[in-house]
Amino acid sequence: MNKKPFLCALALFLQMCTTSGTETDNPLVDFDASECKEGEALTRPSTIMRTAAALALEPDRYEGLYCVAWELAERGALKVDILNFSSGCHIAWEPGEISLTGDQLTLTARVGRCAVAGCGSCIYDLTFEVSAVDASRPLDMIFQEDNCHDVELGAELTLPLDERPEGIVCREARFYRDLEPICGTAHTPPCTDMDGPLTCEAGGCEGTLACVEGPESDDGDICLETCQSDEDCTLEIDSCQEGLCRLRETF
Repeated sequence: MNKKPFLCALALFLQMCTTSGTETDNPLVDFDASECKEGEALTRPSTIMRTAAALALEPDRYEGLYCVAWELAERGALKVDILNFSSGCHIAWEPGEISLTGDQLTLTARVGRCAVAGCGSCIYDLTFEVSAVDASRPLDMIFQEDNCHDVELGAELTLPLDERPEGIVCREARFYRDLEPICGTAHTPPCTDMDGPLTCEAGGCEGTLACVEGPESDDGDICLETCQSDEDCTLEIDSCQEGLCRLRETF
């Protein structure tokens, strides 16, 4: 009996079994990205956001914040919105490496056309939808940018899917100081005409906002609402901490 055809068929079967079940290596269902957000576009509702948390927010109140929103959908689908991501100007984004391995999800936005532009930087919104997510436990998520020269970390956080099927988490976005003069409002630096770090010595916070020192690792100070309780804070993602409306959680 010639065993060669049998062995070849067996090898092919084993190869098919080995390669099957790798759907989560690229679980991407959909991806979209905004054009460069400039001027008034920074305070208008996003046209691509898909999560309830991102759709419900008022953009002009989040103009100094960089946020990640998530929402579980049916059959293990997960929507992730990236709000106010800073990068090079006028980029046509496309999905890069998308993988789901165990409890870690990696989302990559890749620059569609590699070119050197001398127009500064821009703000973008990006949205991803992936499948085959286990909603019974937390999910570690990494968002990164493939800019043709390197892959840079954009955000790293844990999504508590087992406790909160949807939510949003933000951090102060200092990059706005290099774009339009967005300053003096809650979670933005104080306005100043001076070059260099935006510090409280220059004043520049609107109305009753307090100007407080930024972290030692930061390059400037920050304007925050004052409060006596959580109800005094405009943003639901804030809580009253020692008389100031600070982010409840960040990444």
